[in-house]
Formats: sequence, structure tokens, C-alpha cells
Amino acid sequence: MSRSAKQLVVTAYHPWRKRVVLVMLALAVPVGAWGLFDYGRYRAGFDSHTASRRQHKLLDNIEVLQKSNGSLSQQVAYLEQEKQVDQQAYAKIKSSLESMQNEISELKEEVAFYRGIATPQAAAQGLHIQNLQVSGNGSERGYSYKLVLVQMAKEKRETSGTVTLTVQGLLHQAQKEYSFSELSGRDAGKTFKFKYFGQTEGDIILPADFVPTRVVVQVSVRSPKRSKVKEVFAWQDILT
Repeated sequence: MSRSAKQLVVTAYHPWRKRVVLVMLALAVPVGAWGLFDYGRYRAGFDSHTASRRQHKLLDNIEVLQKSNGSLSQQVAYLEQEKQVDQQAYAKIKSSLESMQNEISELKEEVAFYRGIATPQAAAQGLHIQNLQVSGNGSERGYSYKLVLVQMAKEKRETSGTVTLTVQGLLHQAQKEYSFSELSGRDAGKTFKFKYFGQTEGDIILPADFVPTRVVVQVSVRSPKRSKVKEVFAWQDILT
């Protein structure tokens, strides 16, 4: 072979190295940029490590608070349920008490009625005014009244007629009277019809500055025999 012949040089070709270098450069640029950024923050007084620890601590605190909130929510729901049960029980007890009070009141009226029948006065024939009660009804100067009439006769026939009630008292130091019809806005007389005993009731509103002293009850019987009964009650005696 002659000296002038060219020498053949064999060079190894590794294309993957170029790719690796490019990938490393691609990774190095953002990492370096982040490093410079973090260094700049550190120079400015911001410590990313300390901030990270604070962040983790805050996250832990949030988790603890969330668990505590869940527990408190359960307790609130339980207490609300207990409250509803207590309210229902209280409502039942209140309803039972009101029913018992009404029953006791009715029994007292029946006892008073039969006691009145047993008295010598009630033994007389004819119609009698058994009882009159007045009580506040909750409204301003408002009252409810209940009048009980009793018929005593050998032959039990229906008794009918009308009853008129009038309240007397003082208005600005002067004598004044009002019929219950004026105070209730209804008709002048209340009619009744019964065989043994009956009652009439209603509501009245007393005028302002009027001081009641007594109530006059007048009963006009039409059947079976015409008669009239009148009785006067002191206000304090009938007020319950």
C-alpha cells in the first residue's frame, strides 16, 4: 500500500448521548431557575423550609379542627334531638294538665250544683239561680262569665225564658251600670230552655276607668209558669 493512500478513521456514533444531554439541560434550566428564585426569596428574608414546616403544621391544625367540628356537630344534632323529645314530652304533659284542670273544674261545678240541690233553699219549687262565676279571659279588661240555673219541680217539664245580666259600678266616681249585652255587643237577653239545669256563658269587656262592684241577674220564666227571679252578686264574690 502506498503512503499516499488515505487512512481510514473509524469514529463511534452515539445518538442517545445527545438526547440525554438535551434532557439534562431541559431539567437543569427550571431547577436552576427555581434555585435562583428560592435563593432570592431567602435573601429577601423568606425561608422556604420554615414556610413548609408552618404549612404542614397549619394543615395538621386544620385536620384537628375539622375532626373537632365534626364531633361538635354530632353533639349539636344529639342535643337538638333531645330538645325535640323534651318539647314533645312537655307538650303532652301540659295537655294532660290542662285536661285534668278542665275536668276538675267541671267536677267542682257538679259538686256545687248537687250541693245546692241538697240545701233547704233549693228544695223550694221553681227556678233558682245556682251559681255565677266571672274570670279574666286574657284580653285587656276582658272577662268570661258562666251562669248556672236550676229548675226544682215535682213534674220535670222543660223550663224556658230569658236572662239578663247587668254590671253596676263606678265610672269617674259616679254610679254607672252596663248590661252584659252592651259589653259583649250581642242581643239584650239570653234565652234558655232546659229540664233540670242549664247554663249560659259568654265574654264581656269592661270600659276603661270603670270599677265594677256588683252584678244583677234577672230571669224571666215564660214556661211552664210565668215567674221572675232576681239576685244580686258582689263582684268580688263571683270573681275567680
